[in-house]
Amino acid sequence: PETPKRLVPHVARVIGGPDDLVFAAVAASVALGAVVRPADVETRVGDPVDALAARLAARAQALAWRVEAGEGATIAAVAGGEPVVRLPRGAGSGRGGRAQHTALLVAERLASMRWPADVEVAVLCGASDGTDGPTGDAGGVVDAGTWLRAGVGVASAARDGFDAGTALAAA
Repeated sequence: PETPKRLVPHVARVIGGPDDLVFAAVAASVALGAVVRPADVETRVGDPVDALAARLAARAQALAWRVEAGEGATIAAVAGGEPVVRLPRGAGSGRGGRAQHTALLVAERLASMRWPADVEVAVLCGASDGTDGPTGDAGGVVDAGTWLRAGVGVASAARDGFDAGTALAAA
């Protein structure tokens, strides 16, 4: 008797995978007037967050110097994937997840880099599912001043305690 006699039709749709999100972000960037080279598009990122943060910061710096050289007023790079965070044994988990932790590590690197005058750089690290770790936040946007605005002590403690959301909120 509990077996349904009439089934309601259900449709399952795949909206898009990680690569689709990257290509949609590229299309949106270009539509807004940004220059995006194929070499500045990366899919299936699966690096440890520290390696990814180093690469993203270096790419941001390279893009800034390309703007300075006159390649375009707005230049973008897009990467998508799932960075890896390895928590040390006994480490607490603060506010934020992999996207926020990556953003905070990028901010630390950006703060120590040389930048062309009058060129602004921002790096967005976002979670495609709308949440990042045990929070309602979906990532973070950082620039060369984020680390200092958060306060070096706050930012360093947040980095070491896997509490990036606290530092990003402070910035």
